[in-house]
Amino acid sequence: MDAFSKIWFDDQSSAEEALSSNAINALNNNDDLGKLKSVVTKQNIVIPTAQEKGIYKMMQILRRPADVSPEKFEYEWCKVHAEMVPHTLPGVLGYTQNLVINRSISDKFVPHEELPIDGIVEFWFKDKESMDAAFSAPTAIKAIDHARVFIETISTFTIESK
Repeated sequence: MDAFSKIWFDDQSSAEEALSSNAINALNNNDDLGKLKSVVTKQNIVIPTAQEKGIYKMMQILRRPADVSPEKFEYEWCKVHAEMVPHTLPGVLGYTQNLVINRSISDKFVPHEELPIDGIVEFWFKDKESMDAAFSAPTAIKAIDHARVFIETISTFTIESK
């Protein structure tokens, strides 16, 4: 994976119109980009972020185990885990969950097996040291242990805003 792009829409019809536009078709047919992988998500803002400039951001792509249903993943992550994180990870300035509700490769919708992404996490911290401290805090073990219930793999990316 080389890049993330986020696009927001006011409603489903606006998203469908944009995703079938000439601009998106041009991206999907650009051989230099390869096959464009897209997900549609439902956003859950757990801890609102006051600012994005000058802070450290971590993004994680989550994949659930085969024996965890999409419904169980959503419950464990968006209900149980969402309530747990603010109390277990000190120093988090923002926490947003993006639950994947649809997937596509190029311009074709695909099943979970072809693009096994179930969620995208966004965390914001003051700096890298604050992030490291949050995940090494004794209280973090509770959230980390709970994540093992519904997450098989986590791919982590960090971004330093300036």
